[in-house]
Amino acid sequence: MKGPMPTMSIILMAVACARPSRLSNMGAGICGIALLFKAAKVHRRIEINRDAAKAIKRFTLQQLPVFMQIEFRQYQAEHREAIINIFASNCPKYFHTSDLPDLIKFLDNYADNNFLVVKIKEKIYGCGGHYISQEKKIFGIAWVMFERNSLGFTYFKSISDNFYQEIIRRIKNENLDYEVEINTTQLMERLFSLYGFETAKIIKDGFGKGLDHHIMRLQLK
Repeated sequence: MKGPMPTMSIILMAVACARPSRLSNMGAGICGIALLFKAAKVHRRIEINRDAAKAIKRFTLQQLPVFMQIEFRQYQAEHREAIINIFASNCPKYFHTSDLPDLIKFLDNYADNNFLVVKIKEKIYGCGGHYISQEKKIFGIAWVMFERNSLGFTYFKSISDNFYQEIIRRIKNENLDYEVEINTTQLMERLFSLYGFETAKIIKDGFGKGLDHHIMRLQLK
């Protein structure tokens, strides 16, 4: 990907959403969306292993129910409206509606084969991908978000984590010795630290009153 791109990342118990940075033409923030999980009976208990990788044990996509038919597909123009609706589902608390033109500009001009959608039985539930900044020599993670309240807790954390791992796998396949950069808020700093990200810089109220801009980086091994 070339050009200005927002950055973001997947979460487990909150939705990670990018918002365009007003501080940099390539930056973006991450906001956490606490999910109000409805329905969905949990048929299998997911145990937390805090000592091993400090991550939630997840289903592989093969272990998830067949009826879900989960696919990670390359973004196409036909997915544009669904992604705009996902964005709208996260407004106004975690996105300003004024961010919408930046999302549309990204979809219409910069989304390439590194930008994916999460598809379950013909419905788009999420999106996200990565880009490369040759100037800064980093990878960024772009416009990752899920529709609010759309998946039960167990399935959501498994699907979102698998999606994150798919993005990281694709980044590693680029075979470049660059760090991965996320622009997020203090609400998500602890979560991303569980994935190995470290905070490099904090800008007070960088994404608005009460939302500090945290620049976090991960060195891939």
